[in-house]
Amino acid sequence: FNATPQVLQGDDWTILQDSLQQQTQTRYVGSFSIDAPTGDPNHIFTTGQFGVLEYQDGRFVEHYGYDNSPLEVAQTVKDKTNRNYTVVYSGMCDTDGSYWCFNSIAPTRQLLRLNADGTWSQWTNTDLLSTLGCSMEQVEDIMRDSRGLLWMGNNFYRVPALICFQPSTETFRIYKSFVNEDGQSLTITQVTCVAEDLDNNIWIGTDAGPLLLYPNDIAE
Repeated sequence: FNATPQVLQGDDWTILQDSLQQQTQTRYVGSFSIDAPTGDPNHIFTTGQFGVLEYQDGRFVEHYGYDNSPLEVAQTVKDKTNRNYTVVYSGMCDTDGSYWCFNSIAPTRQLLRLNADGTWSQWTNTDLLSTLGCSMEQVEDIMRDSRGLLWMGNNFYRVPALICFQPSTETFRIYKSFVNEDGQSLTITQVTCVAEDLDNNIWIGTDAGPLLLYPNDIAE
């Protein structure tokens, strides 16, 4: 399907500049996430199997792929110049004007940040590797909590995981085993979403049902 981003304002839908196959030199399919900075709702980023797209006031601005960013073509694709498979399932605009994303199935890339000045920063950790040796295959739902921590989940059966990143210390905490309040280990194959409630608890959506991390658990 065409990766057409749309924005609802009131009762009106706005379709952003579409049919970008020629401009991006990709098939322009498989759009996975959309976000805009706080205070600038017309500055929009989308992600997909094509990488990252940037829009301003409904018009296409930039396509970020292997040739103009640290993003890499998927390890499972032999042709490393194939722009159709620069897989980014999730991205998030931060309060400082930067943009976070995770390059899934990538040979050497993992967590990336497009800084407000146009430069890129990147972080890796061996615990973020799939059993195939590439980055985790379907990292989704990047969010920042009230403590300033970044959270995301790997929604894929090979290495289902909850990922926490502390930007101030540039450190990861990665949860790959899950135990409930009765001390029973849970069999989980998907971590689908992450959210924070008004009491600063972290809720994790999984194929075994919702899980909960209390603030004291996070501080440990």
